[in-house]
Amino acid sequence: MYAFVMRQAEDVYDLIGRQAAAAPTDMSESATIAFDRAFDDFLDAGDDPKAWLAQAPLLVALKHRSEGLPARPATCHCGYPFEDDEEQWDHSSCYPGIVVD
Repeated sequence: MYAFVMRQAEDVYDLIGRQAAAAPTDMSESATIAFDRAFDDFLDAGDDPKAWLAQAPLLVALKHRSEGLPARPATCHCGYPFEDDEEQWDHSSCYPGIVVD
């Protein structure tokens, strides 16, 4: 599944770009800021759609599953573990994507 999706990376990138370009303009200020940040990251990935797509949480989970690992890594991309007995870090504001090894 992962390999199939990666072969389609350029088409997926183009499709998401068309959908994002047609985003509603009546968003709240915080939604607009979040959209702009995500869209800037998306545009920056134009030179390498495969690398951009490989960082998507679903693709990270698929890759981990194909390697026999749990779909959800033990460490968030922010560097803190998802589950820590000593400290409960709130990952709700973490930007999804890259996992720090």
